[in-house]
Amino acid sequence: MVRQRWEVGDGPDEDLAAAAVNALWANEILRRLDYGQIEVNVQAGSVQLNGHVVTRMNKARAEAAVRSVMGVLHVENRLVVDDHLGLEVARAIGADQRMTRQHVRVGVHHGFVVLSGQVGSTCVRDIAGELAAGVPQVRGVANYLQAPDAVVKSDKCAFMQPPMGREVYATDGLLGNVERVIINPFDRTVASFAVRGRFPDPRFPGSGRFPDEIPQQDRCVVVPIQVVSCGMDGSVFLDIRRTEAAQYRECDTTDFVSPSRKWQPPYPYRWSDVRFERENASEPSRPEASNSLRSGEKQPWPMPAAEDIQPGLFDRKADRTAAVA
Repeated sequence: MVRQRWEVGDGPDEDLAAAAVNALWANEILRRLDYGQIEVNVQAGSVQLNGHVVTRMNKARAEAAVRSVMGVLHVENRLVVDDHLGLEVARAIGADQRMTRQHVRVGVHHGFVVLSGQVGSTCVRDIAGELAAGVPQVRGVANYLQAPDAVVKSDKCAFMQPPMGREVYATDGLLGNVERVIINPFDRTVASFAVRGRFPDPRFPGSGRFPDEIPQQDRCVVVPIQVVSCGMDGSVFLDIRRTEAAQYRECDTTDFVSPSRKWQPPYPYRWSDVRFERENASEPSRPEASNSLRSGEKQPWPMPAAEDIQPGLFDRKADRTAAVA
């Protein structure tokens, strides 16, 4: 899904934002590798670039392209480079004494981290995943680390990020719009999202009825990320019918909490966009590795299998190995 967003003021800023986006598109390398991952914000002639790029050269290319636009007064380049982020994650894992003699390989593409390699137990595997998720600029972590007692589950939706405010469609029509995302703080991925719209009355499952015969209700419903089939032009498409979506739970504010103000949400979300399930309200703790801690006590969120990642997604990745002797 191509993501492009900019915030503008009136008149000149809006024109400047459009010109900056066109300048990014005009660069063939950026267009092929990073265009959909760069966010342009303009205020009073000053441009701020946010997002993720695969190389340091592409970060410089993006800044140069925007500076070439007539009328740009200043450029603040906040783009995160995969190479640098991979090093940060590898250092965070390698510096932890609980990871001694563990072999962890770090791959990064546009801020999404994939861990592979071999560790001694599921407990250590979980620690490595939490350490990676503890790096603030990471967008999400897929933990493929192998361990003698580990079961790695598959989830093709691990790195899906429904855009805020965009329309959500079931297989038979529009449901509503994305209002919030519920993030799993242990790997920074989207676990579910709140959709506000008009849903069929869940008391009428629809069997033997035409869609227009089912009463409709204005609701906000929590939709699991696993039922997302794809995104196109910013819209979100589900692989279920409207009557099936209506069976999901109501978005009860008492079930969720806002993250700490110190917690940085994964790009492209803002702090106000994100909620945690109340049971996962705190940021990941760092359990002490000991023989008394049973393996597998905390791995509630399935990760995608390597073969399930979209072809080409990690073709250009920043690989780092954190191995502590």
